[in-house]
Amino acid sequence: MKSKIFKTIKGLKKFSIEDVSLIAEVEAELVSLVINELIEEDMIVKISNNLYIQAEKDKKRKNPINKKGRLSFKNAAKGFMQQAEDKCTSSTFKSYKSAVNKHLIPFFFEFRIADIKPENVDQFIEQKLNEGLSYKSIDNIVKMLGTIFEKALKDRYIPFNPVRAVKRF
Repeated sequence: MKSKIFKTIKGLKKFSIEDVSLIAEVEAELVSLVINELIEEDMIVKISNNLYIQAEKDKKRKNPINKKGRLSFKNAAKGFMQQAEDKCTSSTFKSYKSAVNKHLIPFFFEFRIADIKPENVDQFIEQKLNEGLSYKSIDNIVKMLGTIFEKALKDRYIPFNPVRAVKRF
């Protein structure tokens, strides 16, 4: 049964437990158990309440994520800022630094980068809207947040960039 579930999941980009259950003709409870195992092995990622995707893999090493440690969001943002300082104009760097320190770190401070889900990004956007930030400002901050996640993905600290699953303005 497990091999049938694995094969079904392998052929899908985005799926739910119900999708796999119907396609593989296996009970949803068994599919749920297998999906939980695959999440623990970092082979798939839960992107919302009932949707999953396969984890992105490093093409060279075929290794889904870096197991050396759990990177905090604050340290991921610092790494991004160090890289940005060398690549950006001083005015761009100044606006990045302001956005990171004023908006991103205060909201995501207690998170490890691997624990941030699309719904957390949605909550961040909602909070910024409630604070009165313009759509353009929020969109720029979310783009930068996505870049921070892309760096963490490239460095294999996370299997999936949660910003990719968030609908932007």
